[in-house]
Amino acid sequence: MGTRRLLRCLPLLLLVACGGGGGGGGTTTGGSILGPRPEGAPDVVVLSVSGHDGAVSGFFCTSDTNHAYLADPGDAVEAVVAAIEDLGLTVAVGHFADRISAPDLDRDGEADNTEQYGFSELLATMQWVFDEWMDGVADPTKLVLVAHSHGATWAHIATGVMSHVPVSCLVTLDGICSFWECEHSEGLTAWVAANALAFDWDIAHPCDAWTIGGGVYNTKDVAFDNVATNLEVQSSDFFVSDCCDNVRLDGSTDGIATFLSGEDHNEVRNASGAAMTWVADWILLNGLP
Repeated sequence: MGTRRLLRCLPLLLLVACGGGGGGGGTTTGGSILGPRPEGAPDVVVLSVSGHDGAVSGFFCTSDTNHAYLADPGDAVEAVVAAIEDLGLTVAVGHFADRISAPDLDRDGEADNTEQYGFSELLATMQWVFDEWMDGVADPTKLVLVAHSHGATWAHIATGVMSHVPVSCLVTLDGICSFWECEHSEGLTAWVAANALAFDWDIAHPCDAWTIGGGVYNTKDVAFDNVATNLEVQSSDFFVSDCCDNVRLDGSTDGIATFLSGEDHNEVRNASGAAMTWVADWILLNGLP
């Protein structure tokens, strides 16, 4: 059984119970010397991005009570981690909510609710994992993202803007863009400006953002080049469901597998349900690229 550690952003990233540098020699590849993975670094990092909490916040444009529900017992991450550990790999996990950043209610510059780490902390975590456990490492840690509903939109944006960070597997569970922009566009535009950031595309308006092969796609439906495998689940929910198959920027479906579940929008997260069984079986059969 592998070991699990929790990644926490305070405000960027604090790794709990992880060791220092490893020993041993490096590997020479193409004139570059690749070092060993640091001692204590996991084989795989799993980062989850939850969606809108409609049961508490309502179905419209507020993030006040959104939280990282994919971390709950019996939820999607449990199934993904179990499958990876069954491959004999060690795993570290981190969880993020459907929001731009964690709230700082007392305005001391530090997040006050670790269940509400958001997009900004997700980007910081991905960058830290890349810098410490991937870049220049002969046997780098692999990165897996698991996202549901609005979280799929955040996860696909993150992989798009962090194009230098390899993502072994992106699991998107019934990705949704509906009401995402009314909930987040204004705040995300302000966050980009406040941090003097510049992107090649407008990340604050990810819905109907990409024209590919004559069709128009939401960002949540685009698997970017740094994503090796995209496992997409679509529900059969009558009211809320992902009705668009994911594609690559070149219009192909290389490295993309899609599963149409008979479950509803929230049931697809069930660790023992049909959708997550499909995801877990795919990982066990194919491993992580």
